[in-house]
Amino acid sequence: MRSFEHLRKIRQSVSVRIPELNRLQLYEDFARVLWHAYQDLMPKVALLLGFDIGFQFQKDAAFEKGLAEFNGKYPSLILDIPGVLKRQRVNWQQGLSEFRNDFLEHRKQDISVFERYYRPETAEVLFDHAWRTMADLLPVFVEARFPPMWSLREIPLAERDPKRPRRFQLFHCEPVKRLAFPPR
Repeated sequence: MRSFEHLRKIRQSVSVRIPELNRLQLYEDFARVLWHAYQDLMPKVALLLGFDIGFQFQKDAAFEKGLAEFNGKYPSLILDIPGVLKRQRVNWQQGLSEFRNDFLEHRKQDISVFERYYRPETAEVLFDHAWRTMADLLPVFVEARFPPMWSLREIPLAERDPKRPRRFQLFHCEPVKRLAFPPR
């Protein structure tokens, strides 16, 4: 929610003339808050559901090792989590991480390397990727904790009720083998 509020300010700033430092600050605040939600908060929620995905923020060798271990431990999820994590890492996650870590926090690189992160269209794309990744991953982790005869199904857009916008619905299925989670 905080990153969406920052995105709204960026959207509003497009049609208003504001001092350059204030304009830059909008994007920097947005990137910090979005990265915090994605890197810090989302893995905590996943861990509460029994899935450690912290390896996705490690260096390449540790990431690949963690990915292999994850895939071996959870082979029957309803989504190819390793594939999703690999794509996100390459498509946008590494860039946002470098902007946040190598420029905003530690000034290891020049601002010219990160000019694209000061554009409204980049903010829109980053927000879209981050929230969609979280919205794709977390229901899979929830579903893995269901009893063997229940699952989630994504409701096709044409079938969604605009008054009650739900993306998923429960359905009764043939028994499936579930992961064994320790009792809480």
